[in-house]
Amino acid sequence: VTRRADEAYREECLVPTFKQSPIRVMVWGCIMDGKKGPLVVLDYPGGKGGGMNSTRYREQVLDAVLKDFYGEMKQKRG
Repeated sequence: VTRRADEAYREECLVPTFKQSPIRVMVWGCIMDGKKGPLVVLDYPGGKGGGMNSTRYREQVLDAVLKDFYGEMKQKRG
């Protein structure tokens, strides 16, 4: 930032800084035939290699909630 000494705290001379929060949240949701499915707050261990992978997705989404929701919707459609 280039400024004169008397401009130190002028709004147009300041650049905001943002600190990243250590908290991470991942959510999953779906809509089928206009019906909202479950909203799932996923376990997210974070860190290198700690993000979402196929095993976590299967355990937390497919097996935990999507199979039941899909089954209900399939029955309603006939």
